[in-house]
Amino acid sequence: MRLITLTPELICSNYEEHMCEDFPPVELKPLKNILLALEKGIYQCFGLVDESDYTESQAPRLYGYAYLIKVGEEYLIDYLAIYPEYRDQGLGSELLKLIGTELSNATSILVEVEDPSSSSSPEELETRERRLSFYLRNGLISTGVNALCFSVPYRLLEFKSVPRLHSQSEIRKLYKLVYKTMLPPKMYEENIKV
Repeated sequence: MRLITLTPELICSNYEEHMCEDFPPVELKPLKNILLALEKGIYQCFGLVDESDYTESQAPRLYGYAYLIKVGEEYLIDYLAIYPEYRDQGLGSELLKLIGTELSNATSILVEVEDPSSSSSPEELETRERRLSFYLRNGLISTGVNALCFSVPYRLLEFKSVPRLHSQSEIRKLYKLVYKTMLPPKMYEENIKV
């Protein structure tokens, strides 16, 4: 498996065919905002492909994707998913590993995971605990920092592969920096709490 950089056309089709199904509306940015951030150079979109059947001359068969907010060498994974038909085959773990390799120059790579303690049902609690466990099993660590982003409570995790782990105050600053870069000031003030 390997990562490819998605073209705007692939980003659009992935958004319409998969992201709208993979993420609740409250967590999904409008496509135009993603494309604008991409144009500004503060967003990266990767697709997961099988190296053995990938050629640049034809449309790739994607197995999953990762979209990241980028500020210098600071990253926040904004969206990460494996397509439903390929789940439970270890591809999510492979995708995280490849992100760590692809972003080997990163000074930080953060991940937001929905906070299990704010679950509204036993099913939601189970889903959130499973997601958190997935990231922890795959080499991320809890930073001890929680955030409220557009009314969704998150725990912040950090890739262990970065040159040095960050303190809680540094994590808060990095998280704020990422969203201040992505959002207009009024939207940031109303929707981001760390």
